[in-house]
Amino acid sequence: MKAPFRKSNHAAVLARDLTAARDFYETVMELELLDSSDEQLVFKTGDSFFYVVHDPDRTGTVLEFSVNDLDAAKDRLLNKGCRIIKWEGKGKDCYLQDPFGMIFNLWEENTEK
Repeated sequence: MKAPFRKSNHAAVLARDLTAARDFYETVMELELLDSSDEQLVFKTGDSFFYVVHDPDRTGTVLEFSVNDLDAAKDRLLNKGCRIIKWEGKGKDCYLQDPFGMIFNLWEENTEK
């Protein structure tokens, strides 16, 4: 299996105060707001998507990696010292933290035919 983990063009930041985050990214950085809800903001910049996700418990950056098989990738990472931060299943948030502290989301995007 070649490149089981592929960096996607999606990234997020976890924020305790979504209103303040919206003001900063929309007004100060002038990012294009595509969508908003009580839980998340979606911005577009170039060919990338940037999400601000409300999280009352933590802050930080969340990178995203695409995989062909979500369950296999999860098992592989857990066996190598990663831990689950938030797991909602295929098509939803699946956050893990690696042994070095980075939080990332896994997204199943099967490219094998």
